[in-house]
Amino acid sequence: MPFIPGVGDVLTQPLYDEITIANGGTAQAVFFTQPVGQGGKTLLNTNMQLAGQIQAGYNMKVLAIAVNFRIGALLANLKTILDTGFMQFNIGSKWWWQSPLRFLPGGVGVIGASDVGAAAAGNSVFSHGTADPRAIYTLRQPVEITQTESFNVTCVWTPTNTPTVDTPMTVALHGELTRTVQ
Repeated sequence: MPFIPGVGDVLTQPLYDEITIANGGTAQAVFFTQPVGQGGKTLLNTNMQLAGQIQAGYNMKVLAIAVNFRIGALLANLKTILDTGFMQFNIGSKWWWQSPLRFLPGGVGVIGASDVGAAAAGNSVFSHGTADPRAIYTLRQPVEITQTESFNVTCVWTPTNTPTVDTPMTVALHGELTRTVQ
């Protein structure tokens, strides 16, 4: 079926990507660089179809940014990553957001829970921010990623501030994904 110019489906859909921040590993993570099917990534980890860009026929109007962690993340690792990490959202050769990671709540997950036995064993469960999808950082002005335009999110830490165990971290760009109607 041919594409219909100027007409599109508008979806409320985040672009998301998960990277495991390694224990004693690198002090930098670049998100949105591996699509589904590469490096063992599935739709649980990312919804990127191409490395570092949105496929032809799609555009993304980014309205909010969120950083979150798997529910089992250790509190000490969240503190290390959030308190010492810095994030930059890039489209093409320009940055569109820069801040410490702690500025960007997750809006998902468990707030904090444990029982005496779990807490004593160090197995308390924590998440970053309130478990409410509205509790994310909303941009004052939307930022648009057009089809086949390169983009990424880069996070950095000082090399001595990596987590004590591997910690999966997700960056989500929330907004309106428009795809061409066929």
